Amino acid sequence: MGKTSLVEELQRRHTDETIFLCGRAFQATATTPYAVWVDALEQHLRSLPRRELLHVLPAGSDLPRLFPACQHLALEPVTTPAGDIGSEQVRLFGQMGTMLSRMAGDRRLVVVLDNLQWADASSVELLHAVVRALDGCRILILGVYRGDDLRAGSSLSVCLESLDRLGLAESMAVPSLTAAATGAILSEETGRGWPAGAVHQLHHLTQGNAFFVREFGKHAAAQGQDGPPAWASIEDMPGTVQALLNERLRVLDEGCRRVLAFAAAFE
Repeated sequence: MGKTSLVEELQRRHTDETIFLCGRAFQATATTPYAVWVDALEQHLRSLPRRELLHVLPAGSDLPRLFPACQHLALEPVTTPAGDIGSEQVRLFGQMGTMLSRMAGDRRLVVVLDNLQWADASSVELLHAVVRALDGCRILILGVYRGDDLRAGSSLSVCLESLDRLGLAESMAVPSLTAAATGAILSEETGRGWPAGAVHQLHHLTQGNAFFVREFGKHAAAQGQDGPPAWASIEDMPGTVQALLNERLRVLDEGCRRVLAFAAAFE
């Protein structure tokens, strides 16, 4: 719980000497090939001047077909026999490893792939190939996922088990928040201390879910609450993140809700 927040804190502490490339998988793009990698790299590729972009791309690269930021280069890809999908995929995987190593150069590079439990199978296969190819490089790939959504036998589960056997991956489980951490987040969000009883009540309700606690703190701050007096008991408090967000949306006027609905359609 709070896995994405930990990555954001890591990035905040290393902004000067490390390049962070962050992508996120979505349920809506679970069948789009390489979607999480495109999300991670596209913005950075767009920021590169043409000369540097040509430098990071391998000769005869197929990558412009994958990244819109490179399509204007009109590079000639290596031709392969029609229908030879396996050779094309192997070549693409190798080119991605080369591009990442050139991006890093003499700097440290961190690639964050968030919500990997929703990543498409091709993105997971690319992850396995890239990690193997980059062994020894100054590159860290952080794959972030919900452990309770990781199904045995899934492509992600098989990938992680393989990388672990090869000694190329380390797993770190992020535990639920403690009651003390729950109180600290509430104080941070609301700007004031909370009664111990209210903190323990909320900690019990949320089971230490950092996102749930932070959203509750934002709601309490908006309502000007020192605790949860709007709910007389734990049974009266919103029992899920969705219910809490619905409660926060309910107090907005119609214009605000229409703007949010419009924005949500574009993620």
